[in-house]
Amino acid sequence: GHATSVLSGQPEGVTEFVAFSEFLAKTTGMQSELAERGKTIEDMYHLMAAFGVQARSDDVASVKMLGSQLTALSALVDDVAAGQEERTAHFAESIEASIGALRT
Repeated sequence: GHATSVLSGQPEGVTEFVAFSEFLAKTTGMQSELAERGKTIEDMYHLMAAFGVQARSDDVASVKMLGSQLTALSALVDDVAAGQEERTAHFAESIEASIGALRT
């Protein structure tokens, strides 16, 4: 999806790096809300099963797929967030080097 594409990319230039960093912060902030929503859906299906309400098999498959996607996204966000400080430092060094080259 979109989030995976953005977070897997390598931003080029200041504008892209800022957009990438803002997207990472926003996505990181949404992780608990997404997990809570996923748990609510899972709880709903458990409640349906407890009362003998049969869910459509394609709905169940969609929920399972969504759960897998959320788990994968969460892992990606965690990985990218863990490397963000190093990525920012490297980006700052690149900018400083470019400024230094322009001065000479």
